[in-house]
Amino acid sequence: MQLLGFSREEMVGKTVCELSPFKDVVSNQAMLERLQTDGYVRYEDLPWETKAGFMIAVEFVCNVYQAGSKQMIQCDIRDITKRKQAELRLILLAAIVASSDDAIIGKDLDTTITSWNHGAEKIFGYTAGEMVGSSILRLIPADRQDEEDKILDRIKRGESVQHFETLRQTKDGRLIDVSITASPIKDASGQAIGVSKVARDISERKRAVEIILETKRFLRSTLDALSSHIAILDEHGKIDLCHQPD
Repeated sequence: MQLLGFSREEMVGKTVCELSPFKDVVSNQAMLERLQTDGYVRYEDLPWETKAGFMIAVEFVCNVYQAGSKQMIQCDIRDITKRKQAELRLILLAAIVASSDDAIIGKDLDTTITSWNHGAEKIFGYTAGEMVGSSILRLIPADRQDEEDKILDRIKRGESVQHFETLRQTKDGRLIDVSITASPIKDASGQAIGVSKVARDISERKRAVEIILETKRFLRSTLDALSSHIAILDEHGKIDLCHQPD
C-alpha cells in the first residue's frame, strides 16, 4: 500500500495485471508460463507506476508455493529507485572523471594509488596499469617527499588541501608545475579512509607569468635608459607604467 499509494480496499480483489507492470495480456501470460515451468520469476529492474502516476524502479520476485491443495504465488517487490539514482550518479561521476583533462587520482592513507584516470596518464605519462598499486611518492621529487606527509596529516584530520602549487615528476623525468587539490574519502562513519587528489598542469601558465614579468623587467630597464617622460596606458586608459627621467 505504501509503495503504490493504494488503500487495502483498492488492492484486495484486483488481479495482478491491474496493479502490476504486467498490464498487457502477453507479458502476463509469459510470466505465468515461467512460473508454471520454473516456479520462480525474477526481474531485477522493472518500471512500476504508482496510483499517482509516478514511475518507480522495483526488484520483482515471484515464487510458487503449495498451500493445502492449492498452488499460490507470492510476489516480493522492493523499491530500488534510490539505488538506481545513486548508480546513475556514479556512472555520471565516472564519466566526468574519465574525460577530465586534470589528473584525478585515488589513493589510500598508505600512499598507494587505487585509481588513475586518463588525465593523469596524459600529464604524467604513466598508464593506469603502471601506477595503480604503486606509491604516489613515485611522482614526487626526492626533495619534496615530505609534502605528502603534510597532506596526509590534514586528510586524516578530515581537512582538504586547496590549490597547493608544487612540482611533480613525469615518467620521462621532467619536472612540471602542478596545482593540487586533495580531499578525504570517508566511510559511512565519517572516518577518512583514502584521498581523492586532483592535479592540474600549470606549467604553461607559470611560463606565461614568467614571460610577462621578464617583459616588464625589460621595459623597465629600457625606460630607465631613456631621457623622455613616458606613460604606458592599459586598454581602459589607466596608467600601467610611467617613467620620469632622472
